[in-house]
Amino acid sequence: MAKKSKLGMGIASSALALSLIAGGTYALFSANAVNAGNEFTAGTVKITDYTTGGNVASQMINFSNLAPGDTDTKKVTIKNEGTLDAWVRINDAATQATRSGELFNGATPLQISYSDEPVFVGVGQTVELDVKYSFPLHANDSYQSAKGSINVVVDAVQARNNDQNNDSKPDFFPSPQTFITPADFNVTAGHNWTDSGRDHKGFSFGFILAESPKAADVRSITIEAYKDNTLLQRNTAGVDALNSTETSLSTPFEFTYKGNSADRFADTWWNYGDWQGSPTDKPTKVVITIITGDGHTYTATRTAY
Repeated sequence: MAKKSKLGMGIASSALALSLIAGGTYALFSANAVNAGNEFTAGTVKITDYTTGGNVASQMINFSNLAPGDTDTKKVTIKNEGTLDAWVRINDAATQATRSGELFNGATPLQISYSDEPVFVGVGQTVELDVKYSFPLHANDSYQSAKGSINVVVDAVQARNNDQNNDSKPDFFPSPQTFITPADFNVTAGHNWTDSGRDHKGFSFGFILAESPKAADVRSITIEAYKDNTLLQRNTAGVDALNSTETSLSTPFEFTYKGNSADRFADTWWNYGDWQGSPTDKPTKVVITIITGDGHTYTATRTAY
């Protein structure tokens, strides 16, 4: 998947040459001076959460003590600490994937909405992005004392030399997260399947790509299941996954036959790692990392809820 990038840069150099013709005799006097130590310096786009000053532009918003019918808007303040003006916007797929807590479960979960329209922020400036929440009025008693949190993820792209649409908004807006949309993450009831006469148990994780692995020239896919920060299993894409023309894929994490690769589930879609935890461990998050042929790395995280 080809991606373009334009950064302004400059170089200074000088040269001096002198020629002299006299008396029918051709003599060439020349001198050359070159500016040494020229440097190419690319500008930077760096955005931070103005509240914490973190390098990653994301901010955790916590919700508690809500009553049915509550609705309000919270502000996420982002600062441009790079050397180039930038456009910023909330990454919908990456943000929604971070929801956690009971408030996001059930028949009438807490609703989050925001605009994903790009907003301009100059060097050294800050900008506020609105995050609106709404708790349905008909929420039942099962939500009493429930809590929830969401991590608002913000993307940025340079403003200079960025192709413009007729509405003066950026045409080129890369996002490492929006290439991948985490989908079903089955951790509640587990996952059971039978293969070659063996019964397998584990958890399943699905994801959707903006393009198929084959069309996007995907070179590697790594999917890791974690319990908090402890790695439970790591799967990598096999030949069928990398050459798939489908955009929706899934992989299982099997905890049966731990340490016995001969009895574990096997196919040509994935290279399945060994389960590192106990059979009672349940993943709390999955991290998927994709590397394409042009060297771009795409990462997305899905938490269990």
